[in-house]
Amino acid sequence: MENGTKKEGTRAYILRTDSYTKKGLEILREELNKNWGIKVNYLRTEKGNLSLYIPEKYGKIFEGIIKEYVIESMKRKLHSESGK
Repeated sequence: MENGTKKEGTRAYILRTDSYTKKGLEILREELNKNWGIKVNYLRTEKGNLSLYIPEKYGKIFEGIIKEYVIESMKRKLHSESGK
C-alpha cells in the first residue's frame, strides 16, 4: 500500500512500480483500460525507473475501484480522504 501517492493539487495518482518489468506494466495498463476505461501513462522516476501515472481525468474512477481495499492507515493517500 505504500507504493503509490496522490498527485497534490490534482485528482491524479502515481503508482510506484519501480520493481515491475516493462511487460508487467504493459499488462497492468491494458487491464485498467480494458476493464475500467482508465488510460494510464508512464512516468520516468529520478532513478530512471518507470512508474504509472493515472491522470486526473481517471483519478475518481481509480479511487472508486481501490478504496474498499485500502487499510485505514493508508487512506491519507486518497484524494477523497484529504478533502480534494
